[in-house]
Amino acid sequence: MRPRRQGRALLCGPSTSPLGATLGNRSVGLLIFAVLVIAFIYDRLIGIRALGLAETLVGAYWLKIGRIPYGWRGRAAAGFVTGWAAVAVALAAIGLGVLFLTEPRLIDTFMVAPNNRWRGP
Repeated sequence: MRPRRQGRALLCGPSTSPLGATLGNRSVGLLIFAVLVIAFIYDRLIGIRALGLAETLVGAYWLKIGRIPYGWRGRAAAGFVTGWAAVAVALAAIGLGVLFLTEPRLIDTFMVAPNNRWRGP
């Protein structure tokens, strides 16, 4: 059986991702990034909510695949967080995403407050 051919990376040669980051996957990532940038340009609170939605979806994806890759971008993953640690990180990502979705004004206070100090509601 021949090994599966790796996809071409969008800007820098063949993909080395063990999950097979093909041109289509990279294009989707760039599209999501563009949507987030446009949302932040349109309105900060809408951008924060969009970022929360993206973070929630990433956490759900990590729960689905059961492992979280780590390492340098553009190279093969150095390893994977698996087991209970992967579940904990994925649930933390989902929790952070839900916080961004439900309380964007609180997050906005942290982002734009002078000296980044929160002064309460």
